[in-house]
Amino acid sequence: MPIIGLALAAAGAVAGEYLRHDLIEPVARAAACIEKTAPWWCLLRDAIRIAAQNYIIAGLALIAAIASLLYRGKPAIAALAIAMLLAGSGLYLYSTLLSSVALVIALLRTASLDRSR
Repeated sequence: MPIIGLALAAAGAVAGEYLRHDLIEPVARAAACIEKTAPWWCLLRDAIRIAAQNYIIAGLALIAAIASLLYRGKPAIAALAIAMLLAGSGLYLYSTLLSSVALVIALLRTASLDRSR
């Protein structure tokens, strides 16, 4: 089970890396969003940027990790999957502190779920 959790965190990290380096940071994309006829993805870019700057992604990862501690069975596993994906992406999207805390809590919970089986 911890290996699957790490794979989910890695998938989230790959998604976060793509979003950061291919959608948020390039100057050409930022310049395209300033124009009057901005492309459709500018709304998505702004939403991700604002969510990352306000720690929403990492906060949701932390909430999901804590929720996995409170529940048992399938709800705990679903919360862990959400926590791993969001924490992995939050590590690349400027929310390293909260994301790393959420990742540690989620990894410890996956280990405890694995021991109880």
